[in-house]
Amino acid sequence: MKHAHLIIVILLTALLINCQNEDHNDAGHFSGDPTGLLPEENDFYHAEGRLIVDGSGTPYTIRGVAFGNNVWANPATPPANHHGEIDYQRAAAMGFNSVRFYINYGIFEDDAAPYAYKQSGFDWIDRNIAWAKAHGITLIVNMHCPQGGFQSNGAGDALWNSPSNQLRFTALWKEIARRYADEPAILGWDLLNEPVVTKSLNQWRELAAETTWHIRQVDPKHLILVERVNANKGHAPNIWDPNQNGEMNFFLLNDRNVMYEFHTYVPMAFTHQGASWIEAMKGVDSVWPDPYRLESPGALVWSSAASANPLIQTGTSDWTWHEGVPYTITDPVHKVGRIALLGNNLGAGTVLLDDVVLTESAPDGTVLRSMNFGYDTKQNYYYWSKPVRGSGTWSPDEGRSGSGCLRITGSGAEAVLTDDSNGVILTQGNSWTVSGWMKGVSVPAGARARLRLDLYAADREVHIWDTSYLEEELDRYVAFGERHGVPLYLGEFGCIRQAFEGGRGGCSWVGDILDICQEKSLNYNYHTWHEENFGIWTNSSDLPPADPNQPLIDLFTEKQIP
Repeated sequence: MKHAHLIIVILLTALLINCQNEDHNDAGHFSGDPTGLLPEENDFYHAEGRLIVDGSGTPYTIRGVAFGNNVWANPATPPANHHGEIDYQRAAAMGFNSVRFYINYGIFEDDAAPYAYKQSGFDWIDRNIAWAKAHGITLIVNMHCPQGGFQSNGAGDALWNSPSNQLRFTALWKEIARRYADEPAILGWDLLNEPVVTKSLNQWRELAAETTWHIRQVDPKHLILVERVNANKGHAPNIWDPNQNGEMNFFLLNDRNVMYEFHTYVPMAFTHQGASWIEAMKGVDSVWPDPYRLESPGALVWSSAASANPLIQTGTSDWTWHEGVPYTITDPVHKVGRIALLGNNLGAGTVLLDDVVLTESAPDGTVLRSMNFGYDTKQNYYYWSKPVRGSGTWSPDEGRSGSGCLRITGSGAEAVLTDDSNGVILTQGNSWTVSGWMKGVSVPAGARARLRLDLYAADREVHIWDTSYLEEELDRYVAFGERHGVPLYLGEFGCIRQAFEGGRGGCSWVGDILDICQEKSLNYNYHTWHEENFGIWTNSSDLPPADPNQPLIDLFTEKQIP
């Protein structure tokens, strides 16, 4: 029986390939007449220039929230504990008019029985359509976990390396679109979440075009949403380069009714602080806004250093205050300053640094600001040595108060440990003084260890963590829509639950994003509704959702209800 089943699957796959080849000769569908209806012929929500409009031509801005539906657990049946009708009612009361509805292919199709679709999955969608209609909500159906694996973390190569997975992906979308072709409560089909291709951007371009063509055979009306490529493993050395093609990894589909999608979680050190599944984020603790945290869409390149500060004494010494020497910024190349610990020729010795004070003064000597850096919590640090020797780290328990500090040990001829999390934008003509507490352990006579200010050049504008930085980040994507006259969708933005705790400023970050979206009439979707890490409701298994983030609920209500 197993052999017979395998033969049937092979025959079905061959039949599907043959049917597709008979349907058309242009596998990419990048030429000829566009698919989809003309705007004036479409009575569903559809694209018209840079806008989404309803059937009467009235502009419609998406204010969405994601229903994650436990897709990461790879369910074989619809989730019973994620949401009910009350959640559509709650969403509408907060001013949301749309839900980005995540699906996992396994709810509709088993790997052991491809193309044999489960009615239970469609019954689930039917229930959600009824609930959405009752509360004035539209649905954007998003393939979050396709055949071949969840894409976002780079573990979904099998979608791109297996033609059979691509055939199943396209066929499932065609079946979903066929069943709901006449359903106006569905706003659109969001083809694939955060594609991570294995060779080139064209892999997603071709599959998206193929899928769109098949959807249009059964559904000429619904909006198609196609997301930019999230990462490209064939793009060395930086697979996460967001602009590999000069178009922010977007591409245009040959269809009249498409909205183009992007996501943002910048800065990751804030929105994903403490994320257990990302090694670099473990232990990170940050706030928003933060005038000492810097970001630039370009590159920061080390240029020089203010190195006149006193050296630490040799031998073993207790914590000692080292007063810095003022340094005046006179070279226009120097745009950014960062605290650094020099530790040359330490051999078996160790130098510790804690409780740094960075002071900016005007040309007349007036102190403009004074900043304190305690290093009590883990941040980002960069260690450089020549030759490669020793280590430079953040130590969690060797600081003055038994908490964190910076530490260099065992270095050779040259070594520097840089505070890569914090920094300041330098003003020409102003002076900077960096002072702090240092401690030495067995520092040899030939060592040179001191606190200093490292100076960097920048090829793009540098921002502190504030609204202007977020606006520039979004503008990089918005420019694509402006160039090509197409609508855009911020399909995901959000903060981990830790960002809302202890005054860290999660609501300030979300409020900044909402203000920018509303100012630019940008369609958006918050990630996510009910989920342990990013949810507005953070209990992971109870129904109805409990443990609400009430300040966030109040924020959405205030921003979205006139």
